[in-house]
Amino acid sequence: MAPSIILLFLPFCLGLAAFNSSAQHSTHQSPYQAETDRAIKTLSEAEVGGYTNGRGMGLAKAAELNGYPGPMHVLEVEKELAMTTDQKTRMKAVYEAMHEQAVTLGKQIVEQETALNRLFASNKAEHEAVQVTVEKVAQLQGQLRLTHLDAHLKAKQVLTVAQVNQYNLLRGYTK
Repeated sequence: MAPSIILLFLPFCLGLAAFNSSAQHSTHQSPYQAETDRAIKTLSEAEVGGYTNGRGMGLAKAAELNGYPGPMHVLEVEKELAMTTDQKTRMKAVYEAMHEQAVTLGKQIVEQETALNRLFASNKAEHEAVQVTVEKVAQLQGQLRLTHLDAHLKAKQVLTVAQVNQYNLLRGYTK
């Protein structure tokens, strides 16, 4: 009887062993393995596009989700907000100034990330050079975030309280 019990459990044991071996192998696989062919290892194509096209990329969530509308989104719903001609003109100026600065900073971030990537790709990365490049990236990212947040501050000044409330309703932030 014992040999038949062993035969019943043998497939189970073999399957368990195969699963365990497979699980151990997969835990060592990097989540970054699909990113090895990127031109700039630290940035996806979407991120490069976001930076070079001046998109917000969530950098102003602190403002957006706390009642400070974004100029681009305000312009998208200008009719629903019943904006005056003067408000539209002022909002476009806020957006254009922000966008121009964001594109400039975004391109600089991409350049610095490219430089950082080159340091490591050359196999000659040293602490000092890496530190300088990382600090440049961090400074530029801070400036970019501030650029987007400032645009939200300025946008709110253009709108009335009722328009801000309507904007928040349209964006789904309030009911």
